Amino acid sequence: MREKRVRHNYLLSIIRTMLLSGIIPLLILGFLSYASSSQALKKRVSETNMLLLEQTRMRFEQTLDIIYSHYVLLGNDPSLTDQLNRSLSYSDVTIIPEIQKKLHEIQNLQNLVRGSRLVNLQNDWVIYHDYFQDHVEEELRDYVNRRMTGRYNVFWTFEEDRDNRISLFIKLPYNSSSSTGALIVDLDQKEIGDYFLDDGDKKMLLADEEGSIVHYYESSLIGTGLESVLGPDYGERLTGDRGAFTFRDGGGTSQYVIYEKSRYNGWTYFILYDIRSLNRDIINIRRLTFLMIGIIILFLSVISVFWSSKRLYGPVGSIYARVKEKMLLEKEPGVVDEISYIGRGVDSLFEERQRLKIEIARQTILIEELFMRKLIRGELNRERIGERTESLGKFRDFAGYYLVCFRVSDSGDEEMTAVLLLSAIRAVLEKGGQYLTPILKNGIVVALIDSTEGDVVNFRENLFVELLRLQADIGMDQNMGVSMGISGYHRDPLETEIAYREGIEALMGGGEAGNSLSIQFYEDLELDKTINIVYPGGQEEELLRWIGNGNGEKAVQAMEGILDHIFGIRVGYREHMLNVSRLLVKLTNVLQDAGIPLKELFPLTENPMDQVMALTDREEIKAWFRSRLIEPIIPLLRKQRSSRSKNLIQDVIRMIEENYDQDLSLEECAYRLDYHPSYIWRIMKQEMGMGFSEYLLDFRLSQARKLLTDTDLSIGEIAEKLCYNNTQNFIRYFKKKEGVTPGAYRKENQIQGPPGSGRNRG
Repeated sequence: MREKRVRHNYLLSIIRTMLLSGIIPLLILGFLSYASSSQALKKRVSETNMLLLEQTRMRFEQTLDIIYSHYVLLGNDPSLTDQLNRSLSYSDVTIIPEIQKKLHEIQNLQNLVRGSRLVNLQNDWVIYHDYFQDHVEEELRDYVNRRMTGRYNVFWTFEEDRDNRISLFIKLPYNSSSSTGALIVDLDQKEIGDYFLDDGDKKMLLADEEGSIVHYYESSLIGTGLESVLGPDYGERLTGDRGAFTFRDGGGTSQYVIYEKSRYNGWTYFILYDIRSLNRDIINIRRLTFLMIGIIILFLSVISVFWSSKRLYGPVGSIYARVKEKMLLEKEPGVVDEISYIGRGVDSLFEERQRLKIEIARQTILIEELFMRKLIRGELNRERIGERTESLGKFRDFAGYYLVCFRVSDSGDEEMTAVLLLSAIRAVLEKGGQYLTPILKNGIVVALIDSTEGDVVNFRENLFVELLRLQADIGMDQNMGVSMGISGYHRDPLETEIAYREGIEALMGGGEAGNSLSIQFYEDLELDKTINIVYPGGQEEELLRWIGNGNGEKAVQAMEGILDHIFGIRVGYREHMLNVSRLLVKLTNVLQDAGIPLKELFPLTENPMDQVMALTDREEIKAWFRSRLIEPIIPLLRKQRSSRSKNLIQDVIRMIEENYDQDLSLEECAYRLDYHPSYIWRIMKQEMGMGFSEYLLDFRLSQARKLLTDTDLSIGEIAEKLCYNNTQNFIRYFKKKEGVTPGAYRKENQIQGPPGSGRNRG
């Protein structure tokens, strides 16, 4: 009895000790949590809403930037800017619809765009996306002249006196010192509201640089100053590019405001929410905190009682049971007791640790490869780069870096030798220095070499010596000749994409110099920086003409001439590829203009721009354009145009024959058939030799002849049936075409009917 009582007292002592050691700290923590919950919640809410505000800003500005890019590209289009020197009128039925088509195509891509127009002050005309005006109204002229005085060629503007409209203003000609016109893009205020979250106690507000409200849930306040919402002294609270403050609105309600100023256009984004809702959340959190503390205390008490009620096992027995349960080791000779079994388990743990170490090293190489590929593609922002370098334990205190491109010279099996080169370079680089795992990209090994020293000249000299040694080592060990292209010296990791292009350019430049085993620095390339790179627009028009005529041989020759012109100018690789990408966009637009989806040439999984940018040789680029674009496009266009034109003309003729006695116009017909009026007119002119109006008038004339000879309708009734405004217009047109008046034609050609039928009436 005494032994049981002792054991029982010992158990109670353990229980009391565990309960006291667990409950007291938790109670203290609960009171501290209760006291600090308000500030913690406010901070968390502020951080969450700042993140929401930043996401809203980035999403909205990304859309603005897409609109900006599309219309700036259109502003640079020579076919558009050439029209600024012309006086256009309603008779220019080819030029005006073509410009309207370009404006309309971009507008269809973005719901945010409400409308766009091309204004020519010099020649006094305006082309809207849906109509043409042969003069510039005084209000519009004043607005354009006022905006022309700004120092920027392209900028966003908000006008309170123009229906609170947000507009993109582009001076034309683009980048010209003397602007004669402008491209103006207006945004839809209703669509803008979809980008901003307004619910319950939380409201979003957007203001421009001058403090005018651009967006707010109360539309009546749009266009007014910020003081109408934030009070007259709001300027004193905006102390930086981002922050938070509280104020009382006109109703005496305390509001918490978070703001961030955009670096994109200087506009400021706000989130306002009622502090009373925040206090309600704080009370709920306090209640939840005490509830959780109670559950935790109860749970820990149960666990304490459960574990304290079990018998205490010896240390060896406990470890033996754990090893036996977790590791499931096979029985081996010599394992006769718990100690031997535990020893075998420890050996197994070390073996597993070594295996994991090797696997982690392999995965680290894969992660570094992926990181390197994303770096040279420019897919990482500064924050992501910092996170990756911190996790990889590299480049924490770097001063700058070079990016080196290696290529095997005069090899047979390029793919195999490139893989061998990659392995050899990795083996050499592992001996010293900071570097990212080299990668293989398009047969070229790419390595990023980092330096922690600030002396660029010394770093370059040391790097050159190391590369010479590496070139010699690889030559002796692998029997391979290696050429190297080194980028310029960079300090910002965001410039890795630029450094990669420079390394490729240096590699190509070294090869052009005739040295098959060259080590070429980008900084030493002799590029003619004074050459004004002119895109061969005339040759491009010739290429498009040969494609339109279906002459594949001439089209290939024109394409090769354009690429020879582009690469014939001794400038940087980036400048070359800029014009190559422009040619690619132009050719893909030919398909889209013809109504042929791009997926006819490229599956959804392929990106033609990425494929072209991955090529580094002029002949490879020519072969790609020939096989992937020129040769497939011509039969597609021929088939599409033939089928499409015939079907369209049949639909137009059927509509005229069924509706000739109605007020039918080219615009109405185009609307019903979902085509542009100028396109229908052009197809009819090409295929039938006459436009829509001519065919409609001719068909009505044929119906007039039938009505004159086959019916006893009067001349006025026939004119009304054929939709003429008055009888005299009908008589004049009939006489012009037939040489006689309708009455005379009836007398000469009317079929004689039986007496009393009325068919012999004049």
